[in-house]
Amino acid sequence: MTRSRFLADAMLGRTARWLRILGYDTIYGGGLEDDELLSICVSQSRILLTSDEQLYSRAVRDKVEAVLVRGGSEAEKVAWIAFNLGLKLEINPESSLCPVCNSIIRRIDMDEARVRGVPEKVLGWSKDFWVCSGCGKVYWVGSHYRRMKLFLREVSRIMEDLHSSSRQLSQSSLPSFSTRESDHSPHSSQ
Repeated sequence: MTRSRFLADAMLGRTARWLRILGYDTIYGGGLEDDELLSICVSQSRILLTSDEQLYSRAVRDKVEAVLVRGGSEAEKVAWIAFNLGLKLEINPESSLCPVCNSIIRRIDMDEARVRGVPEKVLGWSKDFWVCSGCGKVYWVGSHYRRMKLFLREVSRIMEDLHSSSRQLSQSSLPSFSTRESDHSPHSSQ
């Protein structure tokens, strides 16, 4: 199974980090012009994630797969993307990517973690460590992991609301706001 690959525009830097944590190859296009974003999406078979309605319209017109991201909070944005693309919301360090640089992370043993500067206190209570193959950042399951799980619970709750709203929309006579007739999401495809 091929996993979705994304390009997040300048307004979605934090969202890009979350998608990486969830294991989705996501590059961040901060500082790139619209032409560059669209070109990268085409050349690398990436889905454009944007909150910019003009950029989204241009992507649709140019037949670039795109999602117009809605939501005020980070949880709402991640939920919107996951809902529209059917993404799994699970953190698995064995398949997560580095939230900083989008590189693969690999498991390391305690000795390598010590050499890489993990504090002795952490080495005393944690047995699982991972290192980024790109930037060298070391990760372990700590209090931040519990906060991430709480965040994903909020995302799941929002997704349940979206599913409920979607069912209500499909049962009403309201028009779809999609570029595809069979879909209630603002997600276009090639």
